[in-house]
Amino acid sequence: MRYYSTQRPVGPGTFPQPKENKVLEIVNFDERTYCKESGRDCWGYIDYEKPLSEKEAVSYDLVREQLLDFSQRYMATSGTSILRTFATAAELNEWWEAQNTDGQYFCRLYDCEKGIDILGSRYMFLKPEERFHDDPQQSLFDGGGGAVGT
Repeated sequence: MRYYSTQRPVGPGTFPQPKENKVLEIVNFDERTYCKESGRDCWGYIDYEKPLSEKEAVSYDLVREQLLDFSQRYMATSGTSILRTFATAAELNEWWEAQNTDGQYFCRLYDCEKGIDILGSRYMFLKPEERFHDDPQQSLFDGGGGAVGT
């Protein structure tokens, strides 16, 4: 699995080295370079045998190569990484229900079509009928994070 370094060239102390996950290759660029696979400027990349945990990647400012469909309407992000994209609010709601956040901030939820944030970790505490829906007649969110029905 490839991870791009967004803040610095890859070197000693700049990437995680889990015992059970072998580093296969490290490549540094001569200068910060736009990488389509990560969707941003990067200093280089590191290939691992297996995926890193989200916590490991975020703590070292590493971004996983994007194997996502950006034509989908919603996305969930954490730090600089895009975790998942969704075509419908129902898919987003189902995925969110499966997350164990223990009341902590887990990620940012975003509506790509409307260009607005969805409530993030506060989202999980809303009743299902108050959550985001594809049909704007069912629910809307105000800038303060509260659900407003129309």
